Amino acid sequence: MKARFDRDTIEQRLAAHLGAGERLLAWGWGTLGMKNVLTAATSQRLLLEFVSIGLRTREVQSMPYGSLEAVETRKGDSTIPGWAKLNLQLAAMSAFTTSLVLKKVGEPPFHILFRPMPRLGDNRGAALEIGRIIMEMRPELPTSVDYAGDAGDSRRPGCATALRWGVVGGVVLAVPVGVALGGPEGFAAGFFAGALVAGLFSFFWAMIRRSFTGTG
Repeated sequence: MKARFDRDTIEQRLAAHLGAGERLLAWGWGTLGMKNVLTAATSQRLLLEFVSIGLRTREVQSMPYGSLEAVETRKGDSTIPGWAKLNLQLAAMSAFTTSLVLKKVGEPPFHILFRPMPRLGDNRGAALEIGRIIMEMRPELPTSVDYAGDAGDSRRPGCATALRWGVVGGVVLAVPVGVALGGPEGFAAGFFAGALVAGLFSFFWAMIRRSFTGTG
């Protein structure tokens, strides 16, 4: 039988995971990287049900509010740094998204994105509503995630990281180009080209990784 896909059905599905006296307060269909996740704020915890497109349950996670170190909600796609949204396509996609960024104690932050979904009401705004519930439960939580400690943070692409990537890329490309062209000029040209390409790519790698995994 084909799974039904509407708000009442999903609410009943999530309610089946609740314990005695536990209430479902807010929820939405989000994505964590490439994974679909039904994300619910209850009166006791966050509930994450990872599902397939056909609504088959892959995994259910329970996240007590006390395990959180920080929570951040925002309009737009939090996996894409502001400097990258100069690309009009990325900016347009981000405009239809809200983000719930959660950081558990001792773990990197992870990003759950919510977009408009047919027959699910205001699914796009779910991040803001779930974030509001979390803050009611834990009003002392920071409402901004500190990315400074994340070495792979694509919001703050560092010159040191680009330099490391550039040196590695330069060395890798210098040998084949040098052999092909012959002479020190060939090695120098290969090193310069490799360093340039690798250095530029380093600015995008963390963003690409975050978009595919939803973490970092």
